[in-house]
Amino acid sequence: MRKILIIIDKKNWAFDTIAQNIIKYSKDNFEIYKKASKDKDFENFLKKNYKTFDLIHFMHWSLAARIVNPLKYFYLKSSKIEIKYKLILKKYNFLDYSKVITGVHGHHDFDGLKTTPEKNIKPGKNLIKFLNEFKMINCVSNKLYTLLKSSGVNKLAYTPNGIDIHKFKPKTKLFNTSKIVVGCSGTLARDEKEGISEFILPLKKIPWIELKVAVPQNDNYIKPDDMPDFLNKLDIYVMASKSEGFPLKLLEAAACGRLCVATKVGGSEDLIKDNITGYFFDRNK
Repeated sequence: MRKILIIIDKKNWAFDTIAQNIIKYSKDNFEIYKKASKDKDFENFLKKNYKTFDLIHFMHWSLAARIVNPLKYFYLKSSKIEIKYKLILKKYNFLDYSKVITGVHGHHDFDGLKTTPEKNIKPGKNLIKFLNEFKMINCVSNKLYTLLKSSGVNKLAYTPNGIDIHKFKPKTKLFNTSKIVVGCSGTLARDEKEGISEFILPLKKIPWIELKVAVPQNDNYIKPDDMPDFLNKLDIYVMASKSEGFPLKLLEAAACGRLCVATKVGGSEDLIKDNITGYFFDRNK
C-alpha cells in the first residue's frame, strides 16, 4: 500500500478539513498521514521522515515555496492591493520535487486580487516555472485548470473539492419563519475579496430579511463542528466573492439543502446551474 504524506498549513483550517476527508475516504487504498507546516517540529520531521513516503502532497503550493521579497497583501480602505514577489525558490531543498505534488486552490494567492468574475489574471512566469518542477498539480475548479493550462503549467489534474455529506446534510425545511433567513461565513481579513462589508452586511437593513453571519471578527465565530447546525438555520446562503477556487462554504451550504446565491467565480460555476440549482448575481449591482 502506498504511503502518502499530506502537508497542511494549520490544524482545523480549510486544508485540514480537506485532508481529513481524503484520509477518511481513501484509507482502504492508501496509507495516508498529515502534518501541519505550522507545527514547531515540522522541518525536522520532514527531514527525518520524507524518504519513508512514496508521495508527498503540499496541499498548497505556497507551503513548498520560499518567496524572495515575500508575497504580501496590503488591505487598504481604498480597496487597492499590492502583491510582490521577485523569485520563487524551493523551500525544502533536500526534497526531490519531481516526487512531490501540490495544489492551486485560488486566484488571490498570485493575482493581487485583480481577478474578477469578468476577468482572469494569469500567474507570473516565476510561479509557472516553479509549478512545473512538481510531479503533478491539482486544481480545484475548471476555471483554474483552464487558466493554468493556457499559461503553460504542465501535468495538471482537475480535482474539485468535496465535503462530508454524512456531516453536512439537510436537517430543517426552508422558509419556516415570516422572514427570509440569509447568511454567509467568511473573514474580514479577506473582506476585499469576499465582499462581506460591501454586499452581505447591508442586507440586515432590509426588513423582511434576518441576517446571520459566521465572521470571527464580529464575535460570530462558529466552531467547525457547529457549522452544519448554523447552515441549517438559513434559507439562503450568499457568497459575494470576487474570486474563489472551489469554496468549501458553498459546498457545505448546498449539501445542507440551502438555496445558494453566488457570484460567477471559480468552483461556484462547477456547482451551480443558474436558475436550477442556485442563482448567480452580478457583483456590481
